[in-house]
Amino acid sequence: MPCRHAACFDVATPVSRLELHAACGERLWAIQATERTLVTDVDYGVVPPGFRQIFPIHGNPRPLAKGECIILLWRGDDQFAQHHGVAVSPSVVNYGGWQSGPPKGTDDVLFAPGGANEAREQGCPAGPKCGG
Repeated sequence: MPCRHAACFDVATPVSRLELHAACGERLWAIQATERTLVTDVDYGVVPPGFRQIFPIHGNPRPLAKGECIILLWRGDDQFAQHHGVAVSPSVVNYGGWQSGPPKGTDDVLFAPGGANEAREQGCPAGPKCGG
C-alpha cells in the first residue's frame, strides 16, 4: 500500500531525528526526539509525540509543491537513511530510491542542507525554490 504521509515505516522504528529537504538543499522541516521514540507514520508539519520541531523554529513548514523532489533523511539507533521521492500533494511524498547504513558523522554533518547526504535525483523536476 502506498504511503499517504511524509514518512512511513513498515514497523515501529526508533528515530532520533527526521528531516525533509528539497532537492536543491533547502531544509523544509526537521524534528528531533526528546526521548527514545518508535514511529510508524509521520505527517508533514505534525510533530509526533516524543518529538520537538527544530525547523522551522516557529510556525509550520511551507507546503510541498506537487512534483517537487524531496529528500527524507532520518537517523535511528544504529542507522542513517536517505530516501528520494516526489511530492504528490502539499503534505504527501511518494518515495522510490533509498540507501541506509551506519551513521558516519555528527547530526550537524549528516543533516547539513545541501550536504553530501543530499545527492540530487537525476531527471527530477526542480522545486519552487530551485528555479522551477
